[in-house]
Amino acid sequence: MLFNVVFLCSTALAVSAAGNEWKAPTSSDRRSPCPMVNSLANHGYLPRNGLNISLDDLIVAFTDSVNLDPAATTLVGKQALTTGDGVTFNLDDLNKHGIIEHDGSLSRADTFFGDNHSFNETIWAQTSSHFTESTISIRTAAKARNERLKIAAATNPEYDLPSSGNQASLIETALYLIVFGNPKDGNAKTEWVKTLFEQERLPFEEGFKRSEEKITVAGILGMVAKVVIGASSAAIYCAVPLMPSASAITIFIFGLSAFNHGVGNLISPQKALAVKQLPESALPALNGFSVAIIGIGIYYMLAAYQDNHTFFALTLARFISARIFWVQGPAWRVIATWEAVSAGLTAAALVGEAFFA
Repeated sequence: MLFNVVFLCSTALAVSAAGNEWKAPTSSDRRSPCPMVNSLANHGYLPRNGLNISLDDLIVAFTDSVNLDPAATTLVGKQALTTGDGVTFNLDDLNKHGIIEHDGSLSRADTFFGDNHSFNETIWAQTSSHFTESTISIRTAAKARNERLKIAAATNPEYDLPSSGNQASLIETALYLIVFGNPKDGNAKTEWVKTLFEQERLPFEEGFKRSEEKITVAGILGMVAKVVIGASSAAIYCAVPLMPSASAITIFIFGLSAFNHGVGNLISPQKALAVKQLPESALPALNGFSVAIIGIGIYYMLAAYQDNHTFFALTLARFISARIFWVQGPAWRVIATWEAVSAGLTAAALVGEAFFA
């Protein structure tokens, strides 16, 4: 949920510095729907009363505590300021729905049910039930997120997760994987993640240390892409409009065209060889290429159905690469076929997961 503002959160000091000991908030202290932001206030990196927080406060706090790149802090910090007076905000201002807070939080109830900011044990139990190992893999984190969104969509009659909310949700998951794991393959320590969500405390006592390398925008978005790949496109429950977007229609047409092209090649291989002016020896490679195109076509149509542009972009680049290699001549066609088959297998795996997971 507000873990988007964890975009201005994330890692923390190896040992809690003087003045940054954890203290539970008093009844008059303001807190937000974001467990990371709340944790930083509880440690004194942000004002403990949760009042009058400026962009400079955010930059200093998140640099000192988590080594988040100031550019990343600024990006989301400016969004947080819009919940206040534009210069400062209070932590409970972040409760406003649809700015940073969104439906489908990993640990909070949706706005429809009233309290969208307090830790919800039932919801967190659903999320954390997936965390059965000592570390949380990218695939496990993606599955936990998808299941939470699925439950939210089924139980909230006013469920609404537009593209901005979906991106915020992806960033939340990407961030805890980086903060408590690493930017390459995630593997966040389960105990540390649970400490953050359940106690709103940075797990220094459990061995957590501040990252020595800055957590950058590029690193976060890279992990977002991995989370997307680790999930099935059919399980991403954003509020897709009844009428598909123009880009989704384009993607669907492209997928249908690729599917038809691949099937046509397999049905009439000799004709395909003649049209492409290829020798008979190229038939095995052409067949492999055709199968890959069919898989990619199915994949694009599914991506269009979900209005999921991220999946489309990830595989389109590889498909274009395959086509470029193919037209370079016979010596390049082995590479082209490998590129296409790899893209096709990836697409097929995601399609299979969508229907059979």
